[in-house]
Amino acid sequence: MTPELDVVIDPAFVADLSARPMDELRAMRARCQSLENSLSYVRRLIQGRLDIAGGEAQRRRDGGTEGEVSDLIGRLPDILAEGSR
Repeated sequence: MTPELDVVIDPAFVADLSARPMDELRAMRARCQSLENSLSYVRRLIQGRLDIAGGEAQRRRDGGTEGEVSDLIGRLPDILAEGSR
């Protein structure tokens, strides 16, 4: 995990919210939203790689042999589209 994530998931981060000023709550929310956006981007990158590896594994299970990189590149639109369903 990242240090920023460690701070936000620590129970102390949300302790005694009712006593905190509105400006601090807004800053906390903005911090969480920024972290969420960063993590979402990383998740999408990882998911794309999982989809590519899974597509290649499925092709080999279906009887395909290790192919050229150009074959994989040609299948990328279909592989990545399947992952988004």
